[in-house]
Amino acid sequence: MAKLLKSALAKFKAKEYEGALDDLNKALEANPFSPLLYKERAIVKEKLKDTEGALQDCNKALELSPRYADAYDQRARIKNGLHDYEGAMNDINKAIVLNPSCHEHYHERGRIKETRKDYPGAIEDYNLALQLEPTEANVYISRGIVKDYLKDYTGAVADFTQSILLLPYNYKAYAERGHSAAKLKNHRQALEDLDISISMQPEHNHTAYLNRGFVKHRLKDYYGAIEDFNTSLKQSPEYPEAYSNRGNAKMRLHDYEGALQDYNKAIALHSTSSVLCSRGTIQYSLKNWSAAMNDFNAAIALNPNLVKAWEKRALVKIRRKDFPGAIEDLTCAMALKPDDADLHLERGLALSKFGKRDDAVADFNKAIELSPENGGIYYRRAHTYHLMGNKNAALFDLIKAAELGYKKANTRFNEWC
Repeated sequence: MAKLLKSALAKFKAKEYEGALDDLNKALEANPFSPLLYKERAIVKEKLKDTEGALQDCNKALELSPRYADAYDQRARIKNGLHDYEGAMNDINKAIVLNPSCHEHYHERGRIKETRKDYPGAIEDYNLALQLEPTEANVYISRGIVKDYLKDYTGAVADFTQSILLLPYNYKAYAERGHSAAKLKNHRQALEDLDISISMQPEHNHTAYLNRGFVKHRLKDYYGAIEDFNTSLKQSPEYPEAYSNRGNAKMRLHDYEGALQDYNKAIALHSTSSVLCSRGTIQYSLKNWSAAMNDFNAAIALNPNLVKAWEKRALVKIRRKDFPGAIEDLTCAMALKPDDADLHLERGLALSKFGKRDDAVADFNKAIELSPENGGIYYRRAHTYHLMGNKNAALFDLIKAAELGYKKANTRFNEWC
């Protein structure tokens, strides 16, 4: 038994899961009442995606040894993967009661809580795990990931750094630190970390390619970003975020048809309000007003707090000369983001076109208050003053727009003043 178990563990470490399973089957033929062997075989079966077989082996291990904490731990992992969160919590709590000094049980309970989006609870368990075993690098990674979810990016980076200090060749820690560093807009560190992660693990690291592509996009290296998204999709073809991000990069390069294809694929895999809004923006650029309207409607239905969807839908309504509808949408957007100069500008334009020019001027005034160096706002207020017959005010605004570098203003002096 000992020889076969040792061989199975070595094969498992080398990711030779079928070979490990063969060794454990042979060991169990000779030792059919060993709870340890059933527990180890459950781990291998889980890796081979035989979750039902893995669950049965855990049950058998616990039938043979009802106080076997590690078997409860393993069964909790399997149940968590099957979305049986209550069952998973029951099992991991039993493991902790039976062996309260095992840091791995707290780590697993933290992961279950993380899956349930109980992030404070997950942090609490990861802290307990690290109190018991302060040098466990993987717990720092788990805690860092949760801190990232909680937008504590500085804390996340600190945890990933500690993990790297403890285990310098862990490509996952570099990938996660790069991801959090990008959210802190530390693009240099992000690229450096993601490059290291990919150099360590170039073949099975699709999220690192995805995140590096995102950083390159932020740095306006759109071709480089697309290259990384392509690699991410080669490694994980059903990953919607890679399609949507590649679509964003293609949109920046004005490849609207290519972007549309990517957004369609992303939505087919997993429809989100942000991707629907992005596809609507492409449809708008292609002058497909009905398709754009449908996407913005769907985005707002999924997420009524998405400012961009309200704003973009208003632009479609302006194109259709539905000025009251546009004004209503922009008012909804401004309720969510009251200090956005562009929203005040756009509502001012809609109000002016609808003939409510005093209200339009009030919106332009607010837009200028929020963005006083934007010559385009003065130009548009000048046009409204021109329509109102107020030549002096129009002249003042055109001069100001020209001073701020808005070149179009120079062509309107004779016409409006």
